[in-house]
Amino acid sequence: VFKKLKIQLDFVNTGISSETAKALLATATKGRKDARAFVFNPAEFALAGEHPFLGSWRIGRFIHTISQLDMTDALWDGTPAKFAQGNGEVLEMLSILRCGNFSGFVVLGGGHKYPGTLAEAVAQFRDAIE
Repeated sequence: VFKKLKIQLDFVNTGISSETAKALLATATKGRKDARAFVFNPAEFALAGEHPFLGSWRIGRFIHTISQLDMTDALWDGTPAKFAQGNGEVLEMLSILRCGNFSGFVVLGGGHKYPGTLAEAVAQFRDAIE
């Protein structure tokens, strides 16, 4: 029905593990490997007790389904952190997507607070990609 309406429905890993996200995506995309329907939020995987780059990414095989990377970082307890200062491994995620010619969206924040201003987040992001 979404295809008929020309609507893309994407899922974000809010409060779920990579195994749960993988199962939800398999159902949502009906096994189509070309379906991009996953918004990867590293801070949420850290909050679920996972290492986003070293664990979640590999377990969920999200390379096949990612449509967006939320640039968020947080400590294990949920405290917002600047990029690469938390447990979200967000700069590693950005690096692997860049190496793979990722054509989706990269969103600063993605529903999480940044411990600074938007201008600081943009400057830190710019430094990360240069």
